[in-house]
Amino acid sequence: MPDATTIGLFERRLIELGCPGRRLSASVRELEDHYQDLVEAALTEGCGDREAEVRAAAQLGHPVVLAENLVMGLRQASWWGRHPIIGFCLCPLFSLAVIWLACLGVLVGIGWFWGWLLGPAYAFDESSMTAFQSNSVAFEGLASPLMLSIETVSALVLTTGFCWLAWRAALGWKWIVATCAACALACLVFYVSVQPQNLTIGLRWHQPHWPLALIPVAVAVMVIWRQRTMAGILPPLPAAPHPTLPAPRALRERWGVWLRMPTYWITTILVALLLLAVAMQTVQSRHYAAHRAQLKNQIWPAERAATLARLQARQQPDSGVHETTINMKLWINAPLEADELAGIPGKAKGNNLASLPTGVHVYAGVPFDVEGRLQLYGRSQFYKQPSWATLYKQQQWATQIKNIVVGGRCDRLQVLHGACDVLVSGQRLAGLVLHYTDGSSAEIPIVGGEDVLGWWGPIYDTDSSWDRNPTAAGTELAWAGSNPSIQKHAPDLSLRLYRSAFDNPHPDLEIASIDYVSGLKHASPFLLGLTLETKNP
Repeated sequence: MPDATTIGLFERRLIELGCPGRRLSASVRELEDHYQDLVEAALTEGCGDREAEVRAAAQLGHPVVLAENLVMGLRQASWWGRHPIIGFCLCPLFSLAVIWLACLGVLVGIGWFWGWLLGPAYAFDESSMTAFQSNSVAFEGLASPLMLSIETVSALVLTTGFCWLAWRAALGWKWIVATCAACALACLVFYVSVQPQNLTIGLRWHQPHWPLALIPVAVAVMVIWRQRTMAGILPPLPAAPHPTLPAPRALRERWGVWLRMPTYWITTILVALLLLAVAMQTVQSRHYAAHRAQLKNQIWPAERAATLARLQARQQPDSGVHETTINMKLWINAPLEADELAGIPGKAKGNNLASLPTGVHVYAGVPFDVEGRLQLYGRSQFYKQPSWATLYKQQQWATQIKNIVVGGRCDRLQVLHGACDVLVSGQRLAGLVLHYTDGSSAEIPIVGGEDVLGWWGPIYDTDSSWDRNPTAAGTELAWAGSNPSIQKHAPDLSLRLYRSAFDNPHPDLEIASIDYVSGLKHASPFLLGLTLETKNP
C-alpha cells in the first residue's frame, strides 16, 4: 500500500479539483489496489520487498499528476466539462423561464388530478378558471403568493440543477460558484406578470428582483463552506515537491481544437450575432436619444403650448344650448387632493388632481360643477401595495355609486371624467345607468380609447407613442395639468381629463337619478362633473 503522504496528496488534490464524492473514494481504492498489483509483480520478478515498493512507486507516478489526469478525463468525458462557459455561464440565463413554465405545468397537473380525485366540484377546468378570473379579489389574493412560490421553486431548481451538473462534470467549486453567479443574474432580471387571461415572461433590467437572486448566492456560500470543510478533514501533510507539469498547449494547437469542435464556432457565431445586435441597438439608442432631445427642447414645448391655448379658448360656453350643472358633492368618495390615484408602486405620493380648480368652471365649452371625484374600482388598484401580504389592507373603491339625483330632462349628458391605467382600447370601463321617473332605465357605456384615455399621457402630437386623442366624436380633451408625481417620474407627460357628450336615449322622459357603475376592468374610472344639456327652443 502507498504511504500516507502519497494517498493524502492524491485525495487532497482530487478534493481541490472538485472530484465527485463517490468517484473520489473509488479512485483512492483503485490507487491502493494498483499499487499493490505493481508490488506483487515486482516480487514475482525476484525483487526484494523494499526494492519492489520503490519500483511500484516509480511506476505509479506522482499522486498530484495522477489526480489531475483523472479529473481531466472526467471533464473531457462530459459535454458540460468540455464546454463549461457555454453550459454554466450562458445556459442558466435562458433556462429559468423554461423551468418556471415547467413548475406552472406541474401545478396545473396537480390541480387537474385533484379535481379528478375528488370529483367535478373541485375540477380545475375552463369554467372554474373563468369564474375565478372574474373574482378579481380572489384572483389577486391567490395569484401573488402562488407566483412567488413558483419563482422561489424555479430559482432553487435552476441553481441546484446546474450546481449538480458542474459537480458531476468534476469542474470544482470555482465553476460551481460561477454557475451560481449566472443563476443569480438570471433570477435578478427574470420577470413574470400574471393577470386574468394574460401571462408575460421576460427579462427586465431596470427593476432587478433582488430577493430571488439571494437563493443562488446562498447556494454559492454553502458550496464554498463545504469545500473548505472537506479539505480541512484531511490531516496536515509534510511538504512534498510538486512535479513539473506539462506546459500549456500552444495557441496554434488550441486553435486547431477549437476548429474541430462545432460547439465552439457555433457559440462564437451566436455571440458575434449578439454583439452585433448590441452594437446596432447602441447606435439606434444614440440616434433615438438625439432625436428625443430635439423633441424635448424644440418641438414638444411648442405643441404643448398650442394645446394649452386651445384648452384656454374652449373655456367659454357653447351657444345655442341650455346647460344645467349637477352638484355631486353628496356622492363624492375621494377629494381631489387624495393620492394614490393611479395605483402605481412608488408613484402614489403626490399623484392627485389637486391642481384642478373646484367650483363651476367651463371645460371644452361646457360648464361643470367640480367638488371632488367619484372614484370607481379597477383592477390596477391591486398594484398599489408592493407586497402581496398587505393586499387586503388597502382601500377598495366602490364598484358602483348609485342614486345620483338629477331631476330633469335633457337631450344630452355632458360628463367630465378620466381613468387610470387605460391599457386596452374598446373595453367598457364604466357605465351611466339612467333611471327615469316612469320607472324605466337605460345605460350609456363609457368605452376606453373611445370616450376616455389614461389620465397620464402626452398633450403633444409628434412621436407621442401614447394614445393622443379619443376616437368618439363627442369626446375631446378638456383639461391638462400636472402634479408632483408626474413631474418626478414622467415630466414629458401631463394629467388629462376629457369631456364626453352622450345622447339621452329618452330625451322626452325626466331623469330621476343616475348610477355610475364600474366595468371591473384593469382601468380605474372616475367622474368629476355632470351637466344636463338641452337645445334652446
